[in-house]
Amino acid sequence: AGGWTGWAWDGSASLYFFDVASGELIRRIGGLRDAIHALVWAPDGKHLAVGLQGRAGLDVIRLKDGKVIFSDKQYRDKLTDLDFDRTGRLAAASLDGMVRLYDAAFKLVGRRVVAGGDKAVSVRFSPDASLLAVSFIDKPAISVLNARDLNPVFSPVFDAPLPDSVFSVAWSSDMRHLYATGDLPGYKRNSVFRWADGGRGALTRIPAAAARITEIQTLPDQRMVF
Repeated sequence: AGGWTGWAWDGSASLYFFDVASGELIRRIGGLRDAIHALVWAPDGKHLAVGLQGRAGLDVIRLKDGKVIFSDKQYRDKLTDLDFDRTGRLAAASLDGMVRLYDAAFKLVGRRVVAGGDKAVSVRFSPDASLLAVSFIDKPAISVLNARDLNPVFSPVFDAPLPDSVFSVAWSSDMRHLYATGDLPGYKRNSVFRWADGGRGALTRIPAAAARITEIQTLPDQRMVF
């Protein structure tokens, strides 16, 4: 867990590690240079990618000794989301409008301003690691990119009423559907959006919650949790 954790008394942010079975706090790693906005485990289970607020960028922490083994401070705004693919590549979205791609050795492969909006808020690899879906907090838009070179591939089509923001995107585990969540001001129910044909097909709205839906994740059996 991480956030504005430890800032008031330590002047820096901390990561907290809990035992899943007991809930016991078992470890703390401090000294992070801004508040923590995103956390994701590497597929090897040995590294943790940490997205930071402000312009502090990205840190990758090696779990065996708690050391930061890689940092990218070349961000012009808050890092909002992180995702690893099955091969260990890492994608990052930021409110500076860019998506960044790192290889399995945490070397920056490329970065690109993504069309669709000015403030990228969510990024997800497709299950086969060939595509990246990106959503925006300032526009009702999703851009799907080639995960090799970050070139645009297609954009799923929304129908009215349009959401103000698209907070989160995710693929179904069989890649048949692309899901997204957003904010529909003035409506009693916020929907989960689902496109057929991996995002290229028809849109279905699933009324899901009275409150804003800020996150959606894939489960292995083709279900989703939000």
